[in-house]
Amino acid sequence: MTKLINFSHPLANEAKKALQTMPYSVHEISDVAVQIDFTQDLNLQVDRIVKEAIEKVGGNPLDIDLVILPGHSTIAVMVTDYLSTYGAHPRIVTMQKNGIASPFLPDKIIFLRTL
Repeated sequence: MTKLINFSHPLANEAKKALQTMPYSVHEISDVAVQIDFTQDLNLQVDRIVKEAIEKVGGNPLDIDLVILPGHSTIAVMVTDYLSTYGAHPRIVTMQKNGIASPFLPDKIIFLRTL
């Protein structure tokens, strides 16, 4: 069963349907709210976010198959680094918006370990 952690904005129904037609068809989506206070320690906040994600898949970081990263690039890099620290190397789903009124939809799947 493919598990996806969404660190980004809530997914539209169209995005959820599209995820089921992509390679690694998604069976379970867990949202993790990413609210960052840039006046506080970023490491502690990102560690908390990643631990929450791990808990949402049952406590085993290796059960995170796919992630949609947060929109803020610094936090996205930190989340990726923390996931790897815990032994998780999930594939990353990129999102694409095809017009002003359209929702963000899954675009590509990237596996960082093969780059």
